[in-house]
Amino acid sequence: MKHPLRNIGVHQSVTLAWNIANSEACLSGSGLIEPSHLLLATLRVIDDNYDQAAEKMQLTAEQIASIAAIAAECRALLEMTDEEITAARRALRKALGEDSQPTPIHALQRSTEATYVLQKAARFMVRVGGSELTLAHLLNALLENLPAEAVGLIKDGQKERPALSAADLAGYSVSIIEVPPDAPARQKPEPVSVRTPMINEMGRDLTALGRAGQLMQVVGRQDEMIAIARYLQRTSKRNVLVIGDAGVGKTAVVEGLAQRLIGENTPEFLRRLRIVQISVADLLSGTKYRGDMEERIQKILAEAVSDPNLVLFFDEIHLMMKAGSAGDAPIDIANLLKPALARDHFKCIGATTTEEFERYIKPDAAFMRRFQVLRLNEPSQEEALQICREWARRIEKIQQVEIDDAAIRSAVALTSTLILGRSLPDKAIDVLENATTYIKVASLSSNTLPLTTPLHIGQKEIEEVLEEQYGFQVRASETIEPEKIASLLSAELAGQDSAIASLIESLSVLSRRKEGAQKPLGIFIFTGPTGVGKTFTAETLARAIFGEDVQRLGRFNMGEYKERHELSRLIGAPPGFIGHEKQGALFRFIEGCPQGLILLDEMEKAHPEIQDYFLQIFDHGQTRDTHGRPVDFRHHLFVMTCNILSSGEGGREIGFRAREQDDPADETRALEEQLEEHFRPEFLARVDRVIAFNKLTAKDFEELFERRLKALQDELEKERGTRLEVSPAVREFLCRTALAEDEGARGFSMLFERKLATPLSRYLNADPTRGAVRIILDGDNVSFQAAASDGNT
Repeated sequence: MKHPLRNIGVHQSVTLAWNIANSEACLSGSGLIEPSHLLLATLRVIDDNYDQAAEKMQLTAEQIASIAAIAAECRALLEMTDEEITAARRALRKALGEDSQPTPIHALQRSTEATYVLQKAARFMVRVGGSELTLAHLLNALLENLPAEAVGLIKDGQKERPALSAADLAGYSVSIIEVPPDAPARQKPEPVSVRTPMINEMGRDLTALGRAGQLMQVVGRQDEMIAIARYLQRTSKRNVLVIGDAGVGKTAVVEGLAQRLIGENTPEFLRRLRIVQISVADLLSGTKYRGDMEERIQKILAEAVSDPNLVLFFDEIHLMMKAGSAGDAPIDIANLLKPALARDHFKCIGATTTEEFERYIKPDAAFMRRFQVLRLNEPSQEEALQICREWARRIEKIQQVEIDDAAIRSAVALTSTLILGRSLPDKAIDVLENATTYIKVASLSSNTLPLTTPLHIGQKEIEEVLEEQYGFQVRASETIEPEKIASLLSAELAGQDSAIASLIESLSVLSRRKEGAQKPLGIFIFTGPTGVGKTFTAETLARAIFGEDVQRLGRFNMGEYKERHELSRLIGAPPGFIGHEKQGALFRFIEGCPQGLILLDEMEKAHPEIQDYFLQIFDHGQTRDTHGRPVDFRHHLFVMTCNILSSGEGGREIGFRAREQDDPADETRALEEQLEEHFRPEFLARVDRVIAFNKLTAKDFEELFERRLKALQDELEKERGTRLEVSPAVREFLCRTALAEDEGARGFSMLFERKLATPLSRYLNADPTRGAVRIILDGDNVSFQAAASDGNT
């Protein structure tokens, strides 16, 4: 890099800004580096948006820490919030990129105006007695003469600017902003303690990382940090055990405390503390023989005792229980630590999940009583939103994307509603990270065009990620089209107009039900004789609401669960029984399909206790498996079928005489009485609607016959060019037989295949040249004749 400066030192912050300005100039299609590019690069450094550039320059951690300190000076100079700096940076980049054609990244020369800005920055450095040119000097020069693209975007501090002398300016009649006297001085990393060489080697010094600016900024959790600091200052039992569900931020709280300890306003006795994180896996790594692990632990304890300000942080502390023990030997890491913890020789922080605490640590009362327990609850949505905003800034810097605040809000709100069993903010951060990679890695093709502008992530991308990677259709209930479903069912079912009307009415209500309500999407009972379309209706519903993916339909034949012990096949074996480690069929389906339709076929045949198990699912939309893990049913539609008939539907109809219609109110009461014989009242009270399917009449069978015949005629005409005619006697015979067999539409389809379709296939295969066939009745069978083209035999 050739600077327009001679015989002066240039700080890494200016070199970094120069390289970024060169890249920005190429992306904006400029042939020269202009002051606007220098300003954009300066804003990127101030906004910590330079990770990739720093990596290319191979900057050390100490250099990055020095740049971060100077960036803090520049923030104070701008008097703008972090959000305002980010907004100004994006607006300036957008202004530079409008109506431009990006060019490949290559080395550019500076313009005359850029040279003038750098020379003025150097003059200001001399004026204030600086030894090397820093980003703060460059920012002063840029603020004096804002580029036209930045007017209105950058606040100017409204400070007085005393003019320099003619000798200082050397021909430049401009004024310079002076560096504020209260600007924070650059902090030098404190030397690592020489008294703890093994801890230095095996541990991760959180305090030093926080001082170097390499830890994520922690939002909120002030009360928890204060509580830990108070526990550490006790005269006895100065050990803290942080307990909380996975993903609530236990490690982040300790890292946040390490950052707070280095603050200028922190009391001196707390600023002396040094928090070092040690991995249990690292303690065991490389210990081949018995005694190696004990020796290593004793050395670490000796070093910890030698430094009264040292705090050891063990994440996943439950791994210490039984860790390192051999065979039946009682010695493990926890037992080695107990004497030192009991004598208060050192300070310790441990973190573990609630489940692991109950399983491993709580049974060991001697180990547990040496700790002060701090339970960490899941943050509220508002707190999680603040945390995710801070994390989104980190994603933007590393991935070079722009994340809308609406996307962050959507990630927090939707994961709170849709994803059960995980905690905020972890699950919302996962969705934001996945949304970033989802749009960045759209293809592995080498023809993919290089990115010239930051990718944009909005609410739409969040919803797409939830659907593709997590299996949730965010707007499933909103996209229900009752009219479309009605037309699909009417085209396939015969004689079920009243059942279809009842279902469509219920779906209209379902489409207005709020997603995430504390119960399943819907609970229906389809009742009626076999073969009338109950299962087909459930399958149609699954396709219409959740798409064509067949895996979104879970079918369970409840006739297989007639005995009480069969419940273990459905939900898993209880603890202590064979197969406890395996999931039951119901929970296995939920794990693979978090949103779909669950069909419980022939529910009346299930054991009463198995029916009762579904009460809590229907009531609250969730339950727990045999391992105590939550299982979410709030995004599923339940359909239960049963072959229960009202008393008026029990008899068979022979012939074509129309049955007299019973009073609908009487039919409803009779059906309710029949259902109450098989289900408890509290079970039926949780059902949204009971939909009765009618028994098929002779007219319904005629309708089914015409549909099957039309499909067969079209198929023969298309594939063979054969015209098919059927005598009325054949139609009457098949419908009368189906009515007598009383097996519904399913039985009629089998009858049609057996009596007509299969014999016709054999007849046509014997002479494929036949152009027309007439089907007639011959006793109790059908026969076939060749028909002339005019329809005569």
